[in-house]
Amino acid sequence: GNYLTLDGGGYSIIGTIDPTIDSSIFGTDDDHGILVKVKTNTKITNVTVTNFNFGITLSDAPNTTISNSVIEQIRHEGIDVINYSHDAIISNNTIQKIYFGFGVALNSGNALFENNTVLENKRGVFSGGSDNQIIGNTIRLNNEDGLEIASSDTLIENNIISDNAVSINGYGIRAASNINSNIIITKNEISNNKRGMVFYSLASQIFQNDIKNNSEYGLKTGNHAMGSDIYQNNFVNNAIPGSSSSSVTFSPSMTTGGNYWDDYSSSCADLDHNNFCDEPYPFSGGSIN
Repeated sequence: GNYLTLDGGGYSIIGTIDPTIDSSIFGTDDDHGILVKVKTNTKITNVTVTNFNFGITLSDAPNTTISNSVIEQIRHEGIDVINYSHDAIISNNTIQKIYFGFGVALNSGNALFENNTVLENKRGVFSGGSDNQIIGNTIRLNNEDGLEIASSDTLIENNIISDNAVSINGYGIRAASNINSNIIITKNEISNNKRGMVFYSLASQIFQNDIKNNSEYGLKTGNHAMGSDIYQNNFVNNAIPGSSSSSVTFSPSMTTGGNYWDDYSSSCADLDHNNFCDEPYPFSGGSIN
């Protein structure tokens, strides 16, 4: 039936597979620690799920809540939200040691992913459904990308995204699809990744983020990011602060202001004393306003 509650009472659901051994066969429904299928308004709380192909899967299961749980030692996805499982609320969970997939894959829309810890997975979080909100999470120490955005109308706010893809050519945040738009990335700490952020999405906003200590570069944008505004961010101690194209705007107006670049802002000329550099930041490919 619908409106079911699974309260694990702090107990564990333990499978029998070794999640460190890869398999190209995804298996049957029995390979899920918890599978919610064709149900509505299910609540899952206070449970540990470990040693399965998939941890918790929502399939055609709208309005499901997952909270205060641990999903660890899983072969493929830790939490997998698929097939019209819209309006999921996933909060206060720990998702760790997912060996061959994403810690969390949000493939349905209007999900709220809030106050979770996602760490030491192959990949961190994937957003593939529109109108998702990813707020207040810690996404750290994942082998590849920390957060991949392939959805429109998506809010990324107040997350710590750090120490991801340190040894490979990955990113703290990857928004590399040029068919997505209206992504808001704000008030995040994006630090100590191999590459801070790559961004190609349309008509979006990146503002009030701390982008720091990334070992290759802080931010890279491309020609497909047309109509996007990037402002009020702090770029500090990145090997290369930014690489950009003329399709984005780094100072939309005197009201919004520009960005702080630690290798330029403190020493640039300000002859009119308006607290703005007289010349735009000199990217390697040329100055971009």
